[in-house]
Parts: sequence; C-alpha cells; structure tokens
Amino acid sequence: MTALFGLGLHPNADALMADYRREHVREGMGEKQLAKVNEQARRAAGLGRPFASYEDLGPFDQRVVERLAAIREEAGRGPTVAEEKKVRREGAQRQRRAVAGFDLVFTPVSSVSRLWGLDPRRWVREAIEQAHFAARDAALRQLEEHAAHTRIGSSGQAQIETHGLIAAVFDHADNRLGEPNLHSHVAVSSKVLGADGTWRALDARGLYRVTVAAS
Repeated sequence: MTALFGLGLHPNADALMADYRREHVREGMGEKQLAKVNEQARRAAGLGRPFASYEDLGPFDQRVVERLAAIREEAGRGPTVAEEKKVRREGAQRQRRAVAGFDLVFTPVSSVSRLWGLDPRRWVREAIEQAHFAARDAALRQLEEHAAHTRIGSSGQAQIETHGLIAAVFDHADNRLGEPNLHSHVAVSSKVLGADGTWRALDARGLYRVTVAAS
C-alpha cells in the first residue's frame, strides 16, 4: 500500500516531469514545441487517463421540481406517485461524476470500542488496538487479492489482475458524539496499476461484491 495521490498523477510527478523536460527540451524550441513537451511530460507522470469531467446538471431537488412542474403543465394534472418515483430515478441516473476513490471504514463492534476507551489498563488498550489493526490489514489483503482488478478491451470486456490497491489510512478514536469508537478510514484510489504495466481505473464491482466477506 502506498500513499494516496491526487488528480491522477504519480506521487513524484514534479520530479518525473522535470526529468522528462531535461531530456527533451532543446535550445531554440518554439512555443508549440515546448507546449508539446510539457504535455508529454505530464503524460509520463500520469497514472492512466485523467479523471473525466461531466457537466453539472444542477441541484437534484431543483431538477425534480422542474420536471414535476412540466408534467403538471403538459398533462393538466398533478403527477402520480409512480411518475414522481420515475422522475427521481431518472434524475439521479442522469448526473454523472468522476469517482476518484472509495472510503472504506473498518471498526470493531461497539462493546470493544467502549472497553478500549474506558478500561484504565494500558495493556488492554494496546491489545485491542493491535487486534483492530491486524484485522483491518487482513481485510485489506483480502480486498487486494480478490477485488483489485481492472478492465481492458474496447468496451472493458476483459478483467485482469493488478499490482494491488493504492490507499491512505486514517485512524480515529471517537464518533461524532465524542464516544469511544476505534475505527480506521481507508481512502482507496480508483487508479490501479494493471498486471500489464498500464495504469487504469479500478473495477469497483469487486469491492461491492466482497464487502460482506471482508467485514
């Protein structure tokens, strides 16, 4: 597991792009040539394609209200329950957003967290922490083995293995109410390195399928 990166670039993107420019920039290059070198430098430091950019369709509730109003105007009556459900379903499906990553949360049962937070014996707290960290890491290894795949082909029809997941781990000690709640947030990147050496998007279907088993 390595640190989470941003915007689809390698963690050492600045150094990689600088190295590329040193090798390819020549004296006397024009603006277009330099711009081309800069673009190629970014590609050399990129982890696959940049995240897709989609048009913002506006607030969901506002779009639903406008569509229901259009039904009233066109049909001369109020929308039925079935029509309202259809409008909401279709409205939710229309808005598309690029997925940069996934937040996985690992937490023991509440009784264990309370024992960890309230027991005065240090060795008890340390034992619970070590058990939690071991269980978390074991679950992550299972995800890397069974859910870290990407797709190739003209329409992503073939699935291949990867070199694992890229993630950052954040350990927390309480919940929003201030109660003892030992848990870990694991931010998993949607970028993975395929077994063929190419960076692509994580096939997230595997994450959803093994959620219960990993839990």
